[in-house]
Amino acid sequence: MKVMLGTPRTVRPIVSQILIPILLLVFAGCSSLESKPYVNVGTILNNKYVMRIETNVSAMKSPLETYVRRYFGSIITIAEPGEDSTGILKINFLATTEDALSFYSGSGGSIPYVDSSLLISLEDLDHHVLWSGEYIYKGGWELSGFVNTTPIEAAKYSIKTLADRFAKDVKT
Repeated sequence: MKVMLGTPRTVRPIVSQILIPILLLVFAGCSSLESKPYVNVGTILNNKYVMRIETNVSAMKSPLETYVRRYFGSIITIAEPGEDSTGILKINFLATTEDALSFYSGSGGSIPYVDSSLLISLEDLDHHVLWSGEYIYKGGWELSGFVNTTPIEAAKYSIKTLADRFAKDVKT
């Protein structure tokens, strides 16, 4: 009787040819979050910021403003339109809506999901960046993608995520 140690030859190809590429795709496809304060916290928090919004979805300007005021407004001072300001809060939001392959739903239909990119920066009036953060949301790869299926939902989720990171970055 011969005793074999190790993995049988039939299992090794499955692991190396199927499992490893799937794991690489999963980890490569996840959303990413980056942020960086460029100056001391006092400089960031002592400004009053006017909001500037750019988006590829024209109907998103008002919801973006609402969510940014809700989530960032408790941390920094955001000027109302027409008020004097000492800084600029720039919001750049891009979103695309896609349909997942039909076999995901099991019913032959498709599942919509949203991929988006949110870049928020705080600048002084001379356009020097004080803080910036970027969240690239890949709804097709996230469990939250089953809930956040519209650009508005993805924006809300992304803004809250960046606001939470901002709060950690400026925590004294």
